[in-house]
Amino acid sequence: MSENVFSGTVSRRSFLKAGAFTAAVVALANGGYELRWPEEAFADQDSPEEVRYTYCDMCNQVPKCGIKATVKEGKIVRVEARKDGWPNTPICSKGLASLQELYDPHRLLYPMKRTNPTKSRDEDPGWERIGWDEAYDTIAQHMLDAKEKYGAESVMLYCGDPKEPRGAINRLANLFGTPTNSNESSCCMMAAQMGAAMVFGERSVGADPTEASKSCLIWSLNPAWSMAYRFGNLLRAKDNGTKFIVVDPRITPTVESLADIHLQPRPGTDGALALGIAHVMLRDGLYDAAFCEEWVLGFEEFRAYVQDFTPEKVEEITWVPADKIEAAAQMWGQETPGAFITSAAPTVHGSNAGNTQRAICSLVALAGNLDVTGGLPINAGLPFTAFADTMAFERVDLYGKGGLQAKRFDAEDFPVWAYFNKNMQANRFPEYIDEGKIKVMMMWGGNAMMWPQSDVYQKAIGKLEFSAAADYYIRRGRTISWTLCFLWPCATSAWRRSPSSAARSTCASPWCRPRERRARTTRSCSNWAVGWGWKRIASAAAWRRRSKTFCRRQDWALPCRICATIPRGTSSPPTASRRTASTRRAVYARTGSPASTRPVGKWNSSVKS
Repeated sequence: MSENVFSGTVSRRSFLKAGAFTAAVVALANGGYELRWPEEAFADQDSPEEVRYTYCDMCNQVPKCGIKATVKEGKIVRVEARKDGWPNTPICSKGLASLQELYDPHRLLYPMKRTNPTKSRDEDPGWERIGWDEAYDTIAQHMLDAKEKYGAESVMLYCGDPKEPRGAINRLANLFGTPTNSNESSCCMMAAQMGAAMVFGERSVGADPTEASKSCLIWSLNPAWSMAYRFGNLLRAKDNGTKFIVVDPRITPTVESLADIHLQPRPGTDGALALGIAHVMLRDGLYDAAFCEEWVLGFEEFRAYVQDFTPEKVEEITWVPADKIEAAAQMWGQETPGAFITSAAPTVHGSNAGNTQRAICSLVALAGNLDVTGGLPINAGLPFTAFADTMAFERVDLYGKGGLQAKRFDAEDFPVWAYFNKNMQANRFPEYIDEGKIKVMMMWGGNAMMWPQSDVYQKAIGKLEFSAAADYYIRRGRTISWTLCFLWPCATSAWRRSPSSAARSTCASPWCRPRERRARTTRSCSNWAVGWGWKRIASAAAWRRRSKTFCRRQDWALPCRICATIPRGTSSPPTASRRTASTRRAVYARTGSPASTRPVGKWNSSVKS
């Protein structure tokens, strides 16, 4: 290589090629994966640059960490954190590595069908490239056949990560008439949010401290690793004098950087630890008596219940020293207002998880840290979801009109889940397949490795009459690809617009063959294709016209015309630091109509852990 890397004259093309060659040699020598870039990933070094903005989807598009992309000839040549006031910044190593995914030569670019009917991890599926029309015709026909033969509920839809297609998939499910519609939140945030909702009527996993926060309780979260965009705010709060209690079995960078008190419970004993802290708060008067008197339903029953959870008893259960439990209760009860942060999954990945989360959330109410400045806010909310769809777009009205709740397979197994969520709890779908209830399955971003018994889930998918998935890759080995009948590709974040079109634009041109580009762009995220084009199930020609129209209308539109359900100029109502008494009573009402503004609302602590 004649160019001197240290002279600054090396071209991007030469640097990447040299780096790829070196990495490839090392990887192959160690039996690793091939690393290279396709020719289509490179732009002329002298081409003019332009800057475009998007957000990262390497996690799941919930944080929406801002990305500033430098583009040449329709190709992204550099990504960096957005620094123009965008709230979620900086981007982490995953965001910085997003170009590797965007230009990975192993990406799935075309629909594929299985030619080998034998489904085994050791068998070559014999994937064969097919056209989009054949893929859509086949998928639609299998869905229709199952609906006619077994009922619409025999068709299961599933959305994993990225989460953006959820709204479109929910729409498809309601229009098609299947309640067997689920997502990865079956193992993630929804259970934690339900625990909060059962305590104080608001789905929440907490909020960061503000300048008014004197303390902050972080339970089962390590944002130093998982939330780079958020960790800086916590460090600033620490510098501002906020005191931190961190609950985590491990000694993490978050613990080392923030914790004034670190509680290390034995995994699975979080509920007992929370009740032990509550015991000390109630014993020593370290709670907001006025708040509890006005707002807490079943307070005396709760007080009686936690009497058995003495610090000494809790130490036996959790292995957390009794003096640390005492110290945490002192800090949380005295240093108010206090912020509360928990995570999406760890506390609810265990037995009695719902009541564990309720016990943890009870500490927020006991300290009077609910709906106060510097505590856990109750937000007025937005007129759309985190993925910018609405109930109107999802056609939730058809869920009720079609009697879909009564057709759910999970209602008996997970009654509380079924009460709170219109999406099916997915954890028992292998049993539903074995019982002959599910015959066809469509997956967007699915990965069987998210379940502990991954082999059980993989084999269950292989038993279906038909299964198809949208993905970035043909994932071999221990994922789901070897069990599927069809695969079709997804566009990455940089190739598509999103529900939040004001926050993201198409940054790069797809680099597959030009003759396929229109179909590829029409698929603009194959995540959306079936979801928006549900009428294709009735008319193939109409579907094709609709999907092409959708492609052309992306100059302003949110994918799947979500924008049509959100009028331009729509704004969210302002959020007050503390709600009026009448509004709060409506939120917490549990002894009358949920919409009541009568002074009857109280936090419910009456169901024992």
